[in-house]
Amino acid sequence: MTFKFLRPGIFATLVLFGGVAHAGGFSLLLFDGRPVRWQHDNADASLHLTYAFLNGPTAVAGARNCQTMTGLDQLAENAAIPVGRLREDVAAAFRIWTKAANLQFREVRDPGAADILIGAQVTPRGIAFADVRVDTAAPGPDAIISGASICLNPLAPWTLEPDGASDTYSLPYVVAHEIGHTLGLDHPGRTGPLMAYAYQEHMIDLSDGDIAGITSIYGPATTRVAMHPDGTDVAVPGAQ
Repeated sequence: MTFKFLRPGIFATLVLFGGVAHAGGFSLLLFDGRPVRWQHDNADASLHLTYAFLNGPTAVAGARNCQTMTGLDQLAENAAIPVGRLREDVAAAFRIWTKAANLQFREVRDPGAADILIGAQVTPRGIAFADVRVDTAAPGPDAIISGASICLNPLAPWTLEPDGASDTYSLPYVVAHEIGHTLGLDHPGRTGPLMAYAYQEHMIDLSDGDIAGITSIYGPATTRVAMHPDGTDVAVPGAQ
């Protein structure tokens, strides 16, 4: 069992605004004292969000982290990861959250039409960051997210499979963690859940605390995602 201890903030988003810890083992992102979330007017229906991979250099207006990003080709080449496999693992990271909460994610080709942008850092630092941009004019008790980004260090020692090494990072795990930030979760502490800032190498699933946190924002999943014998995911009606 390998623990990789990362300093607080290495996955930071506007997480830096501060979070509030709950007894259930999760912490919510706050903006000016308000929890952040995507607009979700109908709790009985899934919230549908889109994501896109960047194809080239992009400047993200208003970003605190991930201000300049580019495509993942260099990262994939450096880590000897096929680009197609990398995209599949990112999609699987999104499905981790879909299985727990009333959320659905869909990849789109046009980054300009996506809610969440995914790319590599133009100026490499740390391991990975996320950025959440908030509509400050939106009224109400919650701060509404208007856009989000995930940026990965293209020079970091990435791997797709846990290898037990202390100097590599599981890309699926890190991306799943960053997705949690883009949905409104902060670090609840150093170890334990997926959203902790230090993690167990073998862990690539949500803890009870992660589930409690994401369902407190968006409600529990109204469809259960099951694995079809051909390897694809199918939606099964009924809460899991």
